[in-house]
Amino acid sequence: MKNNLLYKIKKDSKGDYLYIKSDDIITLESKINLLESFKNNKALPRNLRIFDSAGSSKLSFTLSGVRELMKKATEVTEEFDSIKYAIILNTALYVAYVIFAETITANSKFSIKVFSTLKAAKIWLEK
Repeated sequence: MKNNLLYKIKKDSKGDYLYIKSDDIITLESKINLLESFKNNKALPRNLRIFDSAGSSKLSFTLSGVRELMKKATEVTEEFDSIKYAIILNTALYVAYVIFAETITANSKFSIKVFSTLKAAKIWLEK
């Protein structure tokens, strides 16, 4: 199942999760639009789990964009019991961005973690 090609719904041992294959260039607008697409979608699980394959992607925004993105994520999460977002990245700067995002969203219903392997990301998502 696809939602405007933003994600696919897949299943694992814990149930449904969203699979995203990020574009080669990730824009702030594209990620905000993705989060916005979750907002009023009552068909999505209330404990939403997301796997984002972005290992070869490049980000077109900076730390200020990360702040804006996490503000939107926190807003969208109000519609859910929780959101777990696992992302695969292979560039040290982008990994640092996600670690920064983790600190911004600490103690909220939105959890984001960066991984270098599919296996590690899936283990975290299924916890």
